[in-house]
Amino acid sequence: MTSTTAKSPNSLSSSLVLQWHEDQLFVKRSTVANPIRLSALENDQRLTECLKQSPVKLVSLDKELGETELKRWLDACERAGKPVVINVPSLAGLPKQRRPLMEIFQDVMNSSTAGFLLLSFSPMMLVLAMLMRKSSPEPIFVKQWQVGKNGKLFPMFKFNTTVADHPIIKPVGRWLRKFKLNKLPQLINVIRGEMSLVSPCHLALDEVLFWRTYARELVSQ
Repeated sequence: MTSTTAKSPNSLSSSLVLQWHEDQLFVKRSTVANPIRLSALENDQRLTECLKQSPVKLVSLDKELGETELKRWLDACERAGKPVVINVPSLAGLPKQRRPLMEIFQDVMNSSTAGFLLLSFSPMMLVLAMLMRKSSPEPIFVKQWQVGKNGKLFPMFKFNTTVADHPIIKPVGRWLRKFKLNKLPQLINVIRGEMSLVSPCHLALDEVLFWRTYARELVSQ
């Protein structure tokens, strides 16, 4: 395993430790006196290009990186097409180990049912997207990072029902929320095997980070 310590662009007092092992890249937080400065880490576009050109097949992020740095790496990994996981302890609400045959059967049922529903609701989703575009110039979809099976991170999409940077719900968005139609794009996540139709198998990244902070406060008391 090889490692490099690099100064984080968001904080001069913290640094990132990059470790390579086989085809996996580990990104951790560290504090050193004089970290090596890697310019590629200071620019989102260059970070994305480095990830694209690297032979890395999986990126593992340390939960101690902090929300801002985590989401920056998540966005770069998504643009680079690199799968990414977060090293979190076993959490209630995350999927438990199941028998392989049952897991395969449930995945097939989820994907096939979600595919049928997506095909059935696609005309409605198209109309909803057109209404949202007509009522507001803001993005039609909003992305929320989720922690799924084995700590794998994935973007969950919903129809955007609020005004940017404000907790104000759009008129169309209020109607979508009332009938749960804002969650229709999540059928794509189910087809991709990231979510389940019947049982929760993921947690929001914000919740995982909140639990980390809460646990740390309990220990310090």
